[in-house]
Amino acid sequence: MYMNIAAITFMALALLARGLSPAQTGVVLGVLPVVQVITQPVWGVLADTSGQTKRLLTLACAGLVAASVGLWAARAFVPLLLAMVAVAVMRAGILPLVTAMARTRPAFACGTAGGIEVLEICVCPATAAPTACAG
Repeated sequence: MYMNIAAITFMALALLARGLSPAQTGVVLGVLPVVQVITQPVWGVLADTSGQTKRLLTLACAGLVAASVGLWAARAFVPLLLAMVAVAVMRAGILPLVTAMARTRPAFACGTAGGIEVLEICVCPATAAPTACAG
């Protein structure tokens, strides 16, 4: 997550270097949080109604990679804007889908899931035996 924040910080410089005006750069960067706020609940509803959380998470991760490649390859304003919308849509799904998986699969949350310590504390109470949370 912190790497994404650092990348967004320098994204303005990269967009300006590609020839975008400061206003166009602001639009491209401003679309990220707006689209994420709108689409994050949609990912949660899709996960809840379909029951295919793992597949949706795979789709979101693969889509984020593809959208990032598109963002890297785009040079003009409209392709950059469309690529940033795609990045925002795919990126918005990852956190709610991982959270949904952790809540429905305690072994997932208690195993080595790389940085989900907060969820581990919520799912595995302190009274549980150490082997109860072994994934």
